[in-house]
Amino acid sequence: MMTDVVMALIEMGQNLQGLPAHAKRPNKSVFLPPSHSTPTPNPRTLQAGDKMPHPSHIPDHMPAFPDPHTYIRTLTQKAPINEYQIIREKAASQKRDVERALTRFIAKTGETQSLIRDEANLFPLIAVTPHPLPYLNALLPKDQDLLAQEEEAQPTPSGKSSKSSQGGAKDGETNDQEGETTDPEAIDNPYLRPVKMARYRKKGGGGN
Repeated sequence: MMTDVVMALIEMGQNLQGLPAHAKRPNKSVFLPPSHSTPTPNPRTLQAGDKMPHPSHIPDHMPAFPDPHTYIRTLTQKAPINEYQIIREKAASQKRDVERALTRFIAKTGETQSLIRDEANLFPLIAVTPHPLPYLNALLPKDQDLLAQEEEAQPTPSGKSSKSSQGGAKDGETNDQEGETTDPEAIDNPYLRPVKMARYRKKGGGGN
């Protein structure tokens, strides 16, 4: 290898006799080899999924594939949770949070009663307002619209039936019965249905 270097310098017209003296000079500068730097690891925060290895037709010295979501698919949302226990726990926690927030709002805006006399702001409780007729709330149903039911339960008077044009009808015999159009299936509560009076017919007098 040194012979090739010497032949190259001779062909370039360089004088090789001064090379040993130049290499042994006292004030020569020495180049230190570069230090090995630690490679910077790739941040894991931006990596999504496991990187795919190279297939058999791609050599190993080629760069690795990027994250799968950049060229295969990108998940935009999580899969919905369909487990019964998790759904019940989530619904219970949401209900508890709503009740707690509503209680705090009413305690801040309305009258409160303190659990401790000296410090009224520690455990504020919603003040109980006494009702003059406490039994009335138990007697009045709250789950039904009574006004709408009363309007539907009102009987609609039907016109009197006209006499038949044929001679089979007797004189003075009229049909004064008024039909009620209340539907019993419209009211589920049997205690709120209108009263149905029984109709009795008068028996005709016996012959002498």
